[in-house]
Amino acid sequence: MGRYKPGLQKLKKARELFPQKYGLTETIANLYTLQGEYKAAGLEIQTLIEEKQPPPAKHMGYEGLRSLCVLLGRYRQAMQICEKEIELYWQEKDTTRIGIMHIRKALLRVYGWNDVVNAWEEIKNASIFEDKIFSAIFQTNLFDLYAYHGDYEMADSLLQTGLLVIDSNRALLHSIKGECEEAEGYANVVLKSSEPWRKIFVLYPLAKCQFEAGELDQALNTALQIQKYCNSFSRFRALYYPKSLYLLGRIYEKMGRAVPALQNYEKLLSLWNEADEDLPEPTDAKARFTELKKMAGK
Repeated sequence: MGRYKPGLQKLKKARELFPQKYGLTETIANLYTLQGEYKAAGLEIQTLIEEKQPPPAKHMGYEGLRSLCVLLGRYRQAMQICEKEIELYWQEKDTTRIGIMHIRKALLRVYGWNDVVNAWEEIKNASIFEDKIFSAIFQTNLFDLYAYHGDYEMADSLLQTGLLVIDSNRALLHSIKGECEEAEGYANVVLKSSEPWRKIFVLYPLAKCQFEAGELDQALNTALQIQKYCNSFSRFRALYYPKSLYLLGRIYEKMGRAVPALQNYEKLLSLWNEADEDLPEPTDAKARFTELKKMAGK
């Protein structure tokens, strides 16, 4: 309903009554994030990782803080948080989660800098657990890394394990391979029945595939759909919402529509005003924004 203030009041009252319900703090942080109050969100999440907190609270806090960092373009800080999570899982002797966190750290290199080479080095830290882990999350993250690395046969073999959601993973694989029509077919199945976060997961790679193929109208429609599913905070919203702003800017610019292109570049640069300086999207967006402004002034 967009009524954040009374929602926050109710949640904070609930937390007073049930202080051990750590999910209440996470939800409070999410509401601050959706309002663009990122500092307040971060302060809430920080309370979950204080020294006195038990492991369940710390795990939730690290997950939330990592997502917030990704949303704000602070990928290096997100990778540092992965290391803290790995340390905590070592204390718990949870090899499944250790493997998952190494793969997620590797994927942050791919998502942030398209750095597949160093990501592949990171995966070696998880490979020692691979034969012992029968986790859908581990296998799905491993599938993503194989796909981005270009190991399509290995990625495809993981689909035979029965642990992955076939339609969403095939949509990603076809998008990466530049097979937009096939990717769209699988994505449409996901859009009809899956959770909002999974829809974001398939929509961004598809929109990027369509843009790179020169299918601008289709790319625009797909990229705009992402905005509809960004009304809740999740890892995939944090990952793909900023990137969708950049992609929309590129699409509109290619269409010769300078005003909406400028608007989307500006949104991205505002959101990522303290992002890692060497991320490719904000660097390119800044140059394009400046050039478009010059052309508009002529």
